[in-house]
Amino acid sequence: MCKFVNEKVLFGISLENLGIRFNFSTNRDTGDEETYGYSPLGSVNPDGMLNNDDLDKFFNVMVEAGVLGLQVLDTGNVIWDKVASLEWSLHIDTALMKFVPLDHVIVGLPG
Repeated sequence: MCKFVNEKVLFGISLENLGIRFNFSTNRDTGDEETYGYSPLGSVNPDGMLNNDDLDKFFNVMVEAGVLGLQVLDTGNVIWDKVASLEWSLHIDTALMKFVPLDHVIVGLPG
């Protein structure tokens, strides 16, 4: 599973080298479906923009590495390779389908 995530989801980009440290043992699913923008992996501001410095670091390295055909234009618009992006999305979905049940078994249920 780790090899799959490292290669197919993270593109071999080391989160540790970016100073990103996510401790799954402290991740708790509170079941909060009411709080606007709540997510255990990041938050969203009321204006709809992500407020996640770690995500910004990862995205910038993805752009620099040119994965998914990523380019940021002078206008601020982002260009993606549609086929590669859809494949990446499927890899993320696969990883989550394997991780979420494992997380609940290892870490425990909400509360």
